[in-house]
Amino acid sequence: MSNQDKIWMDGAFFKKKNFSNGGSIHTMYSPNVDELCAWLQANKKQDNSISINISGSKEPRMDDKGNEKLNASLDTWEPQAQQQAPQQQMQQPMAPQMQQIPQQPVQYQQPVAPQQMQQPQMMPQQGMGDPQF
Repeated sequence: MSNQDKIWMDGAFFKKKNFSNGGSIHTMYSPNVDELCAWLQANKKQDNSISINISGSKEPRMDDKGNEKLNASLDTWEPQAQQQAPQQQMQQPMAPQMQQIPQQPVQYQQPVAPQQMQQPQMMPQQGMGDPQF
């Protein structure tokens, strides 16, 4: 988009102040809120949204306090229907491969120590009423 095609923002000014610690702050000043609101209403999209590009110049323009003056213009970029169609076509063949298989709950069992098989031993009978200890 060339500068002739840009829709410059009305009713607001943007500046950037750089701090000595490396940080910065961007500020917006609106001397006429009604003018700003009228511009926003006139340029909003059908879904009630708006996109604005805020940028500086190749060679920074400074104000009398040392703040960089910034530009603000309407972002008019819209996705094209042709760009969206190939993405949808690519996703459709992959969908069956990506199906989620419901997971069965895992059941854990305590390991059992192996037991030795013992043969019952025959003990000779000592008498009818004698207990065996």
